[in-house]
Amino acid sequence: MLLPLLLLFLCPAAIAFSMSSLPSTSSLFVFGLGYVGSRLAQKLAPAWEVGGTVSSLSSSLPFSPQVREWEFDARPSNPTLLDAAALAALRQATHVLVTIPPVDGTDMVVKLYGSHLSNQCPRLRWVGYLSSTSVYGDRGGDLVSEEDEVRPVTSKGVARVEAEAAWMELVRQVPSQLSHLRIFRLAGIYGPGRNALETMRQGLQGAQAGPDISSLDGDRWVSRIHVEDIVRVLQCSMEDDSRDGGQVEIYNVADDQPASRLEVFSFAAALLGNKGAANLIANPPGFSPSVTPPSSRRARPPESKRVANNKIKELLLGGSAASSSSTSPLRYPTYEEGLRHICEEMDVWRY
Repeated sequence: MLLPLLLLFLCPAAIAFSMSSLPSTSSLFVFGLGYVGSRLAQKLAPAWEVGGTVSSLSSSLPFSPQVREWEFDARPSNPTLLDAAALAALRQATHVLVTIPPVDGTDMVVKLYGSHLSNQCPRLRWVGYLSSTSVYGDRGGDLVSEEDEVRPVTSKGVARVEAEAAWMELVRQVPSQLSHLRIFRLAGIYGPGRNALETMRQGLQGAQAGPDISSLDGDRWVSRIHVEDIVRVLQCSMEDDSRDGGQVEIYNVADDQPASRLEVFSFAAALLGNKGAANLIANPPGFSPSVTPPSSRRARPPESKRVANNKIKELLLGGSAASSSSTSPLRYPTYEEGLRHICEEMDVWRY
């Protein structure tokens, strides 16, 4: 009896090492360690057991040693399936996040592993699916919430609706096993390496050649969300899944200020100190916001909508639905804060 106590007193480091080597009580498996999934994995890795899939191990992003990786190619024509080690990790998962979009109209994760999740993952208590606000289609600039019907106008939007339905049907079939399904409808994602500043710096054709500037719609409302806020929303839902609603919940994930691409790129140009580009974007030749551009100038069907974010602020971030940008629980409540922070971090980019 005295020996163990003496060891505990004399060797606290050894005891700490032994404790840290024990399995975490929470384990996350991510289908798709991409732009969002990789950031969530890296943030949770110190405290959670974390692993996930990449399309190719040879070209994957560099991760911390705590994040395990397995290959999974979601192409329906020739998929690369999970190996035995990946399936073993999946069986031990308490949380599963699916970031992989439908491929050729098919959600390969629910198709290939839906049954596995519902029958062979006894610890599983939370499944998150990253969808898109494209499910709402075009609303002519109107505000849309989670209560609005889905009306997709693109093939990708239709595929998202079908994927959401497939995940919800899986939960209905085995409600006792999949206790929490969370569908996150993401607005346009931006963040480091993926933003208007990056596009401007690489040479946006429209911003530097006047006749093509009309490709930046000034008459179309677009909602956005910074990747850091997406990670925060997911983490809040995962770490306290007892308080964020019922068995199936849908969340719009967007910031507080929808804006046209013209507004965003004008702001980006001003941040970079390119006044000529800012003026050109703000006043493109022949552009009138009251006139809808010809269809030949659009690469895709127009989708103009403002996405309500009350639900994530109330249920996940503990804020008020009526909060202003100055009191918003979002880290980057508008594109202005988000782009300004990115620009400060990459000051070398300035003109």
